[in-house]
Amino acid sequence: MLVRDRAPYFLLQLLISINSAFAIDLSESAGPEFRYFPSHSATENTHHSNFSFYLEPNFRYKPSNESIVEVQPFGRFDEHDEHRTHGDLREAYYEQRFDKFRVKIGVSRENWGVASSYHVIHIINQTDLIEHPVYQRMLGQPMVNLNYGGAEHEAQLFLLPWFRERPFAGKDARIRLTPRVDNSRPIFESDAENERLDLAARYRLETEPLKMGIYHFWGTSRDPSPVLGSTADGEQVILPYYPTIRQAGLDAKAKIASSWYPKIEWIHRKGQGPSFNALIGGIEYLWSDFKNTGADLLLIAEYHYGDNGSLVVSPFDNDWFAGFILSLNDDRNTQIILGDVFDTKSDTSTPLIGLFLNVAKKCRLEIEYRGLLGSNPGHPLHPLAKDDFLQVVLIFSI
Repeated sequence: MLVRDRAPYFLLQLLISINSAFAIDLSESAGPEFRYFPSHSATENTHHSNFSFYLEPNFRYKPSNESIVEVQPFGRFDEHDEHRTHGDLREAYYEQRFDKFRVKIGVSRENWGVASSYHVIHIINQTDLIEHPVYQRMLGQPMVNLNYGGAEHEAQLFLLPWFRERPFAGKDARIRLTPRVDNSRPIFESDAENERLDLAARYRLETEPLKMGIYHFWGTSRDPSPVLGSTADGEQVILPYYPTIRQAGLDAKAKIASSWYPKIEWIHRKGQGPSFNALIGGIEYLWSDFKNTGADLLLIAEYHYGDNGSLVVSPFDNDWFAGFILSLNDDRNTQIILGDVFDTKSDTSTPLIGLFLNVAKKCRLEIEYRGLLGSNPGHPLHPLAKDDFLQVVLIFSI
């Protein structure tokens, strides 16, 4: 493990030691993760199983009713992938409110987007790709965030002084690209490299029938373009290239009638090859008290579209998603998820099956299967065609 990756663990020890001296609210999430790969890998990595363990405590301190301090370190140990054995500061910020004005300084994450199958709207935070190949977990981003408004509408300005490079799986990982990505040799268009100051401005609206956000971003792309290179011993690798871009984006979700929810995510990007658009549009239908069982059934349909060049943002550029979430509303808070993204050009299917339930008072079990069926060499996910997996996670919380 690199020295810089140990910082969250040292910070965790420090925060625990001062917890008794201040009125700090402590919550914690931790647990083991097991993955089973039924197929033989397309790479030289032949292991069919992988074990890891994660720890994610959260500390909240309120000096006053108008201010808050939050720190959330994260760490994971992985059996095979040295890159996935890592630490990060997800949150470490101070926030102060002054009537309609709010300022946040430190490290934080911005969760935008309304789609269920993927997100194209994310731009503030870097994706922590080694955590999960689909869920788009995010690294903490250093920022100064200025906000003016209230609960229903707010103008937001983000000053982003330090760029976070995307982490990619190591050479011993089961889920990785071929050739592998060399994390140690990033390329930047900006002479300032990862010290460039990026900017973003956003307007947020949240009312009962409509929730939406619209933004513009100026800065280093969070999505690297692949550049072929080689190591000193002649191994072919991919070098991540981070251009300077401008991007506009919109995410919106409305409620019509009593149970229908149309939604859209859209971006337009300039500066990373030809200008392109990418969007996810769809609709949800909520069937409350399904068949008089007390359960809620959420039906979801989405369409993914992308111009030429949009594959740096999403592997889905002409795809349909259909699925459902069945919430049983029982004592175990059981949820069953079934869905599939289908590529109309290559007949590639990426199914998801999930079961999530509480097995004890403070222990939740998550089981999911992720597949890639019928992939052909032209599909962007084809290097992972042999890496379908079953994942089992136990989440302990306090």
